[in-house]
Amino acid sequence: MTNHPHRSAVAALLLLLLVMGVSIPRVEAQSVIINPATQRFLDGFVKTIPNLAQRWVGTDYCSYPGIVCDTDGFVRIRLNTIAGASSTLSGQLPELRNNIDGASVRVREINLRGLGSVRGNLPSSWAALVLLEKLDLSMTGVGGSIPDSWNGMRSLVSVAISGTNVCRGLPNWKASSMPALTSVDFSNNRMSGALSKSFGSFSTRNIQLDISGNSFCGCLPDTWTSTTLVEAARAANPQLLEATCGVTNRCTSQSNRCAAGDAASTVTRSHLLVLCVGVAAALALFF
Repeated sequence: MTNHPHRSAVAALLLLLLVMGVSIPRVEAQSVIINPATQRFLDGFVKTIPNLAQRWVGTDYCSYPGIVCDTDGFVRIRLNTIAGASSTLSGQLPELRNNIDGASVRVREINLRGLGSVRGNLPSSWAALVLLEKLDLSMTGVGGSIPDSWNGMRSLVSVAISGTNVCRGLPNWKASSMPALTSVDFSNNRMSGALSKSFGSFSTRNIQLDISGNSFCGCLPDTWTSTTLVEAARAANPQLLEATCGVTNRCTSQSNRCAAGDAASTVTRSHLLVLCVGVAAALALFF
């Protein structure tokens, strides 16, 4: 049998330390450092989805239910994993406030899938979340149009906004501004109008695209050249590819409108109604 003097010496030393009661220090895992910009962004969710206030207590957001902190300090917002979330969480998506640097918000994922009581418009200010990689708002109550401004979300890999009240046409995104995007699911919404010509720039990329279950009109743009984009258009509306598409699938003045009015106009009308009632009450008191 081969002798291993070095191993024997190490074993003897460890045994001696244990006998003498000397504790061997352990290397603790490094804790995630709380990021101020990320904390302020999460605070916005508490303001617009009030029931989170009783769940998100304290300053250690890594301990919040529905929040996962990766070892590199990035955060995954998964509100759909909170117990009873679909029946207890209601409100709107928060805007990214002007005093928050979006490039400093270390949020990797936002997932609210299935939270039907989360309504309102998609925040155009989220365009500044340039570190966001995954966004899933499917089966929520959000509406309005998908912001063109999100075109600058350079880290976004996948976006799923399906089964919602989102309306109007595809966003005017360009492949050059979204270099990481490889998966888009805008299926089963209330989208309409002509297909975005700029969206055809993704023809140069291996991308998954689902826009079925909407009501697009007109013809397939000449920029939609890849098989993936052509087949996605065919699944959405075969008339887009017909030779007579300009006549049989013609867009009208009503083609790019929201069927039941978009969230923005609804909110505006509500605010105007409240204002008018307030003015009327004030005048009644004055006279």
